[in-house]
Amino acid sequence: MRFFPSLMVALCLGLLPSTMFAQELAPIATTPVEQDGKQLFINSFSGVPVMMSVSDFTGFNPKDGSIMWTVARAGGAAMSTLVDGEAEANDFSEIEGTPYIVAAGNVINVLNGNTVIDAAADERDLRTLNAYYTLADRDRILLELSGKGAIYLYSFDPFTGKVAWDVKLRDQSGLAKMATQAAGGGGDTDLQPRFNAAGDLIYANGKYLALIDTDKGEIKWNEKFDAGYIFTNEKGNRMVIAESRGGLGGMMAASMEMPGQAQTKERKFGKKIHLIDTETGQSVWKKEEKMDGNVLYVAPYDGGFMVVHDEGMNIYEFDAPKAEGRWKKDYKEKGVTNVEDTDEGLMVYFKNKRMLVDPTTGDEKWKKAEKLEKEPRGFLFGIPLAPTVERVGQHDVTFRGGYLTIGKGINATRYDFVNLLVEDDRIVIANPGVMSNPRAMPNDVELIAIELGQPEVKTQTLYTSIRKGADGIDKVDGGYFLYNDRAYHLLSYSPEAGFKEVRDEYYPDPTRGRRFLTGLATSVAGTAYGVSQTGNMLTKTAGGDASAYTTYRNRMNTMGDAADVGFAASERQINGRVDDDYAFFFARDKKEGATLFKVDKNTGEEVAKYRFDDLTPLYEIDYQNNRLYYQAKKQFKVFELEQTK
Repeated sequence: MRFFPSLMVALCLGLLPSTMFAQELAPIATTPVEQDGKQLFINSFSGVPVMMSVSDFTGFNPKDGSIMWTVARAGGAAMSTLVDGEAEANDFSEIEGTPYIVAAGNVINVLNGNTVIDAAADERDLRTLNAYYTLADRDRILLELSGKGAIYLYSFDPFTGKVAWDVKLRDQSGLAKMATQAAGGGGDTDLQPRFNAAGDLIYANGKYLALIDTDKGEIKWNEKFDAGYIFTNEKGNRMVIAESRGGLGGMMAASMEMPGQAQTKERKFGKKIHLIDTETGQSVWKKEEKMDGNVLYVAPYDGGFMVVHDEGMNIYEFDAPKAEGRWKKDYKEKGVTNVEDTDEGLMVYFKNKRMLVDPTTGDEKWKKAEKLEKEPRGFLFGIPLAPTVERVGQHDVTFRGGYLTIGKGINATRYDFVNLLVEDDRIVIANPGVMSNPRAMPNDVELIAIELGQPEVKTQTLYTSIRKGADGIDKVDGGYFLYNDRAYHLLSYSPEAGFKEVRDEYYPDPTRGRRFLTGLATSVAGTAYGVSQTGNMLTKTAGGDASAYTTYRNRMNTMGDAADVGFAASERQINGRVDDDYAFFFARDKKEGATLFKVDKNTGEEVAKYRFDDLTPLYEIDYQNNRLYYQAKKQFKVFELEQTK
């Protein structure tokens, strides 16, 4: 099991020794283009490479490099690239698991170049994708797009490519748009769309909540709620809203959030709680309730809901006209990290203790709290974490919130989501910055190997330093390959001797700040995009069950199969073998000039060379199609990664 696929494309400029066995590979296809590109992308669903230039997007055939389609970029987006020399951060996105991309506000099917949504239509001047959501049981995808002074929500059928409806959610100033982009757009985990009891869509947008008829595309109400967290009851007729945390505290909390990585701080919301009728958008309570502390999360309990804040907690009713808790006063205790319902009562966890609370009165049932050596955090982004349990070797290992525990023990080991390898009888962790040592430097790395194949658990630890810090760790023959985009450490390992450093290299890059360099391998469909877009994805919202989602996926995969036949793409190999076995380094090959070296990560031997025409290359590697795409000097070249007979 691997929580995040470890991708290795090291891009560096320097002097590397030439190896006599390295095979120089010529391109199998070259296509002239009218202008050089600014960026290259590969659609993870279809494998179609897409090049973005100043004025347009071009899709190429993965087999022979021929141009399949060209779509003009929106005027405003093209002009911004001319001015600042780079693309906007959100100028290109893909809709995971589909052949659709959002390019400068245009929604395009990469298989045929058909434009589903025109960025310039109705003078909306659509620019960026804020969020998207899949409604599997309705064959719909929702897209939230920023346009000229406004935010729009589109619903389209991905199988027909037809827009069902669109609505204007709200006006938006330039400053508000900048704030949205700085925060990573929409798609906040705590504000996911959901359905109410009548099947209408509740959609959070900025400081508003809207109810939208998903059949007609009509807004039924759009009320001002500065929601930071929303929670809907099982019936869907009531919604709890925790306001965003305002002022300096809210800004500080937002700045600490790092999408796609384990969180070091729990997220807090404001103190005010609203309870609304989802059909009308109006309050059920006569006025909002103000907690004694900032809200941490809301959870269902015994037909009602529990509000946990950083000063305590209480339980409320969904249909009560007044905001009165079941207990006459809150259970008051700071530092709550988790609450579990047990046969004996509510088990309330803190950082280093736990307390049993009577669910009827809110009184403590124990006179003295039970001390814990260490307890993992019980929630992330305000949502209680469900632990994942996996059998490794002779033990059950529980993963929760950046910590793992072995068996029934309380002692927990911190791990980084990106740098975690779970094998048949071993867990290997590379913690960048040495999480257990607050005085460690950013380049320091803590390597931990936990042997679980025997009844007695054994741990091997090595502390090392790698220039620029660790981005990932891969399993190789006899050991491990620790790396970032400029350096690597090759380490041998045995359960008896632990880690031993065999070889390390650092490759300085003098091209920083110049032309954009992509070079990101796509080893498994969706993984390259998933790293940066985790916060924006929702595979299905409330109302869609597992069978509906399976049916949707099967239909979408059929589209991809048909596309492979249509443009005769190379046979797809969706596996991580090549990604795990090879690394790529861009360097100067003595007198031969700019070269991309393909290196066997197990041995360090160069096994192939690809000659490039410039020192600031624009390229992408696609293991699915066994292709390397390179663009320079108004030519688009296609290489085979592995020569086929």
